[in-house]
Amino acid sequence: IYLPQLVAAIVGAVGGGVAVGRFGLRAMYLISILCFALSQFLLALSWLYAPNVALVLVMGATAFFGFGFGFGWGPLNGFLP
Repeated sequence: IYLPQLVAAIVGAVGGGVAVGRFGLRAMYLISILCFALSQFLLALSWLYAPNVALVLVMGATAFFGFGFGFGWGPLNGFLP
């Protein structure tokens, strides 16, 4: 379950360096919040499905959470005074 989270966090952190110049810190922060919200939605939705589908939804949820964490690291540190 945690492998997608780890890979997505690394991809988000590496992609965050490129995205800061293109999108800005505010947009990156909002994208990371959206990823966190989507991960919670997928996690809540997983109980409605059979275990094999639920596992895919949970893995997707952890991947979105990891991406949001990695991608949001820059804006969270950039907003500090």
